[in-house]
Amino acid sequence: MLEMLEPRVHFANVGLDPSFGTGGLTTFGVANQLDVALSITLQSDNKIVVGGYNQNGPRQALLTRLLSNGAFDASFGTGGSSQITGMSDPWSLAIGAGGNIISAGAAPNGKANGGISSTSAAGVHQWTQSINLGASETFYDVKFDSGGSIIAVGAGNGINGTAFLFAKVGANGALDANYSGGGAFLDDLVPATNSVDGEENGNRIVPDANGGYLAVGAAIATGAFQVVSTRHYGDGERDGSYGDNGVAGPSGPANVGPIGDVKVLPNGSFFVATASYLEKFTANGSLDLSFPVQDLPGGGSQEIRLLPDGNIAVVTFGDPVRVLLFDPVGNLLAQSQSAALSPGHSVVVNDGIIQDDGKVLVTGRWSPNSPGFPDPDWSLTNQEYVARTQAFSVLAVPEPASVFVGAMVAVNLLARRLKRHAHHQRGRNDLRRSRSSARGMVD
Repeated sequence: MLEMLEPRVHFANVGLDPSFGTGGLTTFGVANQLDVALSITLQSDNKIVVGGYNQNGPRQALLTRLLSNGAFDASFGTGGSSQITGMSDPWSLAIGAGGNIISAGAAPNGKANGGISSTSAAGVHQWTQSINLGASETFYDVKFDSGGSIIAVGAGNGINGTAFLFAKVGANGALDANYSGGGAFLDDLVPATNSVDGEENGNRIVPDANGGYLAVGAAIATGAFQVVSTRHYGDGERDGSYGDNGVAGPSGPANVGPIGDVKVLPNGSFFVATASYLEKFTANGSLDLSFPVQDLPGGGSQEIRLLPDGNIAVVTFGDPVRVLLFDPVGNLLAQSQSAALSPGHSVVVNDGIIQDDGKVLVTGRWSPNSPGFPDPDWSLTNQEYVARTQAFSVLAVPEPASVFVGAMVAVNLLARRLKRHAHHQRGRNDLRRSRSSARGMVD
């Protein structure tokens, strides 16, 4: 009798990229100030844009642009950096069609207001829109919708606890008067009850082709944070056909932490990567039980990569960077990780991004002190940093032709399997009929 063996999960290590910075790492900041990077994105020319702040007194947000080799881009701002006037914490970045850089986060005005800002491709500040709805607001994600408007999601103090914060602005920074609330509003997805404080945060926004969007975050419904989502039309009104009056959840496992990434499939279903789990939801926002909830390693953020063969890769941006590969039904196929980002130093990872060639960039806060050094968080020697790994082969995106060929190969393989299955099924049916006939003859 043969014993079925459990599938082996391949584990591989990836080093840092020696062609980037010094040994794969570059650090930067203002002397005698606390410097922290919060967000990172890539331009189409592979230049790297980092959003962060420096502080020795009032906190000041700034952008830094690096060349693909980790050197400062001297053509941007002053020596590669540009202050974001009127902002303190740039939690998210987006690149416009003309190369302008949109930052979203907090814009202090005696308290934390939500802020959206634009900086030109040359590093010149253009405008900052401060969102003041009478509460403490912060944006955590910003995107361009299908019409070219800027949409952002975050959190603010609602009527009962915190609520999802939304805003829509034009290319000139003006609020869209045709959008709910005159351009910005709070949406309480989970009302407070006697046992629940109604705390919720909007973390990710995904535009659709019709001008609307899906927004995903976390909310407390049973004493711990779970995934919650809402779908809006382009004017900010809820899509009543989604979930329960436009809201789905909270559902899934508890204690999910912040939402790191959301990827929507062509059929409308979507994956959500959190600080703890990978979850799949149906097009109507219900937890998809055909894909079991998967544990993820802890990290500063996550990114989901949907692969041409139908597999799902999840990158956890931490120290080290970790990559898990799942098949379409949730089986873990492989896992890999990077080398340590800066051995002997204190490193905190806040964000990251995958390059098309499979290399991974991460950013956050770096200290020359060793881990565990007393109070490294507020040491004025802390700097921003960017580290880049060598390529994770599973993350490399094939050229469009390769994607098409790969898809055709997958279709042909599926067709052959179905053909074999039909052939075997016909054989079994013929065998059943022959047995039945034989029994009839005996009877």
